[in-house]
Amino acid sequence: MKRYAPTNDLLFKKMLATPGHESVPANLINDFFGPGIKVRDLEVIDPYSVEAVTRAVTEGELDETTLVKTLRDITYGVELEIPTGESVTVTVEMQAIANDRFLPRALYYLASAYIKRYGRNAADAYGSLRPVWGLNIVGSSLFDDDKAFRLEQFPSADFAPGVSDWAWKLAFLELGKPVASPILAGWAHLLTTGEVRKNDPIYLHEAAGIVEYSNLRPEEIEMVDLMEKWRADQATQENYYQRMTEKARLEVEQAQRNAELAEARAEARAEARAEARAEARAEVARKEGLLEGARKLILAGQDPAWVADTMGIDIADVATPPPILE
Repeated sequence: MKRYAPTNDLLFKKMLATPGHESVPANLINDFFGPGIKVRDLEVIDPYSVEAVTRAVTEGELDETTLVKTLRDITYGVELEIPTGESVTVTVEMQAIANDRFLPRALYYLASAYIKRYGRNAADAYGSLRPVWGLNIVGSSLFDDDKAFRLEQFPSADFAPGVSDWAWKLAFLELGKPVASPILAGWAHLLTTGEVRKNDPIYLHEAAGIVEYSNLRPEEIEMVDLMEKWRADQATQENYYQRMTEKARLEVEQAQRNAELAEARAEARAEARAEARAEARAEVARKEGLLEGARKLILAGQDPAWVADTMGIDIADVATPPPILE
């Protein structure tokens, strides 16, 4: 049977934002932000709508705003049973293709969700703020290590008493790395293959059923195919940019090596010239010393021919004035 991986934007939102299947995202939140977390109630903001997909296909409503709202935005208003009575906003984001700006984007979404609550309580505007958690799933390596899952809190728990009342949390699952946690490995397997394993929790089986090919409407299949084509085109373009970037990097490195080699050669030539000049000066000084000694011997009455032969110099040079050294 044909399958699509739920990393497809439409299927991802259908799996996690379809009304009547709130247990799927509730358990996703429990699994990613636990232990010690249990969702009591969950509201999907901008839920998945097959009617919106139908309009996008049949009426050509493919503008960016419509697509993002229909197929990308996943936000939950969550009431927690554990810790008791705590209310949080949770955003979920999928990035299947490598994007070096994804981390700033994840922080931006978190900040946007945080400030949306500001001022809802007119008497205490800042008291309206609630914790926001960002759940991010990426199809490529985002961090330079082998850690597939990480959960960070801002600020840290030891920053101030009661920080959990307004803290930000960011969870990342990188699908291209081995996942140590069995339950998160189940989510990773589902997201990359569209399949579940026999012993996976029932809510993962429910999630897989939501996006099963036989359960998709024709217009959903058409949209999924279109988005798969877009993603393939984007990946091809991204690979092209990566190749061009790598080529440019290698060219820059080669240019740097060439410049370093040219500089080294220039330094070597300069040193050789300086050594040659120094040797020439030393030879002139040595010869002049010999000539000066010869002149003194001749002035003292020694035979010029004998002096020249003994000192290994040309007798004609004895009468030559010494050169001027620069």
